[in-house]
Amino acid sequence: MSDEENTLYYGIILACIVGIILTSAVLIKNNPTEEEFTELYFYFERIDLTDGEGTFQGIQIQVGDSIWIDLDGNQSVSEEETFLAGDTFAVRGEFWNISDVAKDGGQILLGKFPKNVRAGEINFSFVVVNHLLQDHQYTYVITANGQSSEGTVLIKKDEKRIIPFSCALTEAGEWEEIYFYLTVE
Repeated sequence: MSDEENTLYYGIILACIVGIILTSAVLIKNNPTEEEFTELYFYFERIDLTDGEGTFQGIQIQVGDSIWIDLDGNQSVSEEETFLAGDTFAVRGEFWNISDVAKDGGQILLGKFPKNVRAGEINFSFVVVNHLLQDHQYTYVITANGQSSEGTVLIKKDEKRIIPFSCALTEAGEWEEIYFYLTVE
């Protein structure tokens, strides 16, 4: 290489090094602002199973071609205690939905909400997680059968709250709507 080519070559390398240093300094000096948001979801519990067996709230569960949940505690399989993924069952008056079963039978995911029940008293739980930069007072409104129930909950920054709710549904039909509105002042 000639002296002119060497100078150009080293000049390009020097410009790249200076560019990397300046870019790093700008990124370090100007930390990106923390993103603010709120999470809202139904409450779920994951149950780890060993050889397709485990317990949920002290109740025996076995996963095979179907799911057996020993609801009456007599350790005898019955048709009323045999379920498939997507079915709803009640434990101590609380509704749970079998949301998912691992293909290897090692886990089962239960959602704290009914999917298919008879008219009457139902219950579910939802979770609000505060990822805002400060504590926040949330107001929620739940409407069912034309009746509204309102509540408020204070959730500290980076904390979550499980909110249980129950109501009576007297009409048959499909109820599957969730709306989430947030106003931060």
